[in-house]
Amino acid sequence: LDSTLIFFSDTSMCLNQNDFTFQNRTGIPGTSLWTFGDGNSANGDTVQHSYLNAGMYNVRFEIVDTAGCYDEFDDSVEVVPQPNNFFSGLSPYYCQGDPLVSLMPNLSGGQFEGDQVSASNFNPVQLGLNRISYIYQEGNCRDTSTQSVWVMPIPVFDLGVDTSICTGTSLDLSIAQDSSTFLWSNSNGT
Repeated sequence: LDSTLIFFSDTSMCLNQNDFTFQNRTGIPGTSLWTFGDGNSANGDTVQHSYLNAGMYNVRFEIVDTAGCYDEFDDSVEVVPQPNNFFSGLSPYYCQGDPLVSLMPNLSGGQFEGDQVSASNFNPVQLGLNRISYIYQEGNCRDTSTQSVWVMPIPVFDLGVDTSICTGTSLDLSIAQDSSTFLWSNSNGT
């Protein structure tokens, strides 16, 4: 068999959602049998198979042509354990211009990508929804952990000009009400 005509969609995949495609492209008419190294097999020129466990698996392709001639091809695939990839340090909301935020990955050796990310820091300067991803690769298994964060504008308000009042009198202060919440203080802890 010409091994260049035996096609594997990949030689290594992550355990989660692994789905290998194996294809006989020789054009030889006959019966094709694939054994996947995990006790399962399938007939056909193009077959798909998913593995339940991580590990190395020997895949064998056997063909018997219409004249009864037999040939085989052996190769292997690897199913890599899914990395426990995540990162912490990010809050769901920031005000525009807040200090840099240090991001801490669970697994070292990966790379941060996304909106306003440099090295392992998020800079909350871009208003709206920001997406940050940590990409970690173990063997041929590439895993991406993504989080979203909102950067909100700093509220702008005006209390008017400074005012002096006499003891025993009061002054009503107000600001335009929007969706913000307010906390008023008279500087004496109340």
